[in-house]
Amino acid sequence: MKKIPTKKNDSVIGKKDRFEVILEEINEKFDFLADGFSALKEGQDKLRESVSSLETGQRTLETGQRNLEEELASFKKETRDNFKAVFDWQSNFSDEVYGKFDNIEEELADIKGELNNIKKEFSLYKKTLSKKSNKKDADMLERRIASLEIRMIKLEKTKV
Repeated sequence: MKKIPTKKNDSVIGKKDRFEVILEEINEKFDFLADGFSALKEGQDKLRESVSSLETGQRTLETGQRNLEEELASFKKETRDNFKAVFDWQSNFSDEVYGKFDNIEEELADIKGELNNIKKEFSLYKKTLSKKSNKKDADMLERRIASLEIRMIKLEKTKV
């Protein structure tokens, strides 16, 4: 016997079919939701890797910065030490040069005094020579005067 469709029967079957369709839609949405959570988890994993990589990079940068700061401090100290060494050397050199100038001035004064004495002696010899004819002594004194004058000129040039 065949059942004759009735409104009540149709309604029960229709409800059952609709319920199955709704369940399938819910099932598809749960699958879609599961896929979304899976993709979200993958995204979180990639984000964790990126953050970990960034943290490693930051530590590397901080280490590099510390190394640069240490090198800069070392460079500053070395530069200060070099400037101090140059300043000390220049001060010692200046003292040495001024000391030599003082010695040159003393020697120049001695030579001038000696030259004046020789000139006086020479003028005495000239007077005496005019009376006596001792040409050798006069030539020797003239050469001594000339050499002393040359030394004096050289010393005056080094003084300047």
